[in-house]
Amino acid sequence: MKKKILAILLCASLVWQGGSVGAADFSSVDQKSVAVSQRDGRKKNGQLSDVQVDFTDEDSLEDFTDGDIDVLNADDIDVPAEDNTDISKDSEIVNVDEEESFSDSGTETNVGTSTSGKCGENVIWELNASGILTISGSGAIYDYDTLIGSKAPWYTQRSSIKKIIIGNDITKIGQEAFRDLTSLLEIEIPANVCEIGRYAFKGCSSLKKVMFHDNTSSVTLSDGELTFFSLLIDDYAFLNCTSLTELKLPVQTSYLGRDIIGHSKISSIIIPKRVCDNDSSSMPFEYAKNLKEVIFEDGAKSIPSGICSAASFGLTNGITRVVIPNTVTSVGDHAFAYCAYLSDIELPSNITKIGSSAFYQCVSLSEMDIPANVSDIGQYAFYGCSSLKKVMFHDN
Repeated sequence: MKKKILAILLCASLVWQGGSVGAADFSSVDQKSVAVSQRDGRKKNGQLSDVQVDFTDEDSLEDFTDGDIDVLNADDIDVPAEDNTDISKDSEIVNVDEEESFSDSGTETNVGTSTSGKCGENVIWELNASGILTISGSGAIYDYDTLIGSKAPWYTQRSSIKKIIIGNDITKIGQEAFRDLTSLLEIEIPANVCEIGRYAFKGCSSLKKVMFHDNTSSVTLSDGELTFFSLLIDDYAFLNCTSLTELKLPVQTSYLGRDIIGHSKISSIIIPKRVCDNDSSSMPFEYAKNLKEVIFEDGAKSIPSGICSAASFGLTNGITRVVIPNTVTSVGDHAFAYCAYLSDIELPSNITKIGSSAFYQCVSLSEMDIPANVSDIGQYAFYGCSSLKKVMFHDN
């Protein structure tokens, strides 16, 4: 009854004013008092969106009216359809369900198409449409680790990279920097690079040529000692480079990490004398099954411990021949351990010591000539050499 009385009084009031409720009049009233826009508290990439309140819902009306005041129901008023479209014409409608991608600056970005950026403290990279990756600047390239999600910035485009140009002032190729670049054909290493990190070129299955530049520079320390520039090649640097047939190490090479050329096609390699002088390398040819010949550079003073050693009898390399210069005076511990195919080796006359387990499990050795100057043969030096039939000692 109360609603009917209020409706009659309102209609009477409108008639008394000599007017009628037209569509345009209602639209104006609705925009001011009905089509209220409020924040819904939800963020969309840092910005709040406006949400229109539909006052045709009776529950919504109750939220914006006093409980003691009755109101007209929108269904009781005949509003022309063409004017319904104008109710919110001055209000911005935001579709909160639409998903967009924005960068920090608010512009839309396409993730994964970067062709340049930073890859070191003072190092930048650029990849062009021809598949040439250029590294410029100075200092070290960052280390990366795919196992924990840290990948080189060009990793998503790795299959398109055919060539790498490294600037002359780059000093380090970081861990996994060029891993799995399956289309890379060749790489040139500048003379100032002093370190190649773990797995740096692992899985570059099309890589056929690696070119190093010699660096013979030296520095005289305060105590008068002369120190030469040196290159460290860390563990597994060229592992699984299945097309690589040659690796000519530069003169400044001083350390060879574990299994650096495993599963490559390299059949012969020359070990620089600084590697021998350092005596700290770690089984660099552990699984090099295609490696047949190892030549130690003339001027080397010793054969480093474990330099040609394999992992075990069942997991061996393919070394069959070793050439040792006359300048060598000692063979390190485990130097040729588990070289199951080694059959051709001659110890030079200046050798004085054969280390422990030096030829351990070299099952293809059939004879050994021990020079007259040898004064120390370590324990297990020839243990497990099951094919060894003849050992010749020389009087001194």
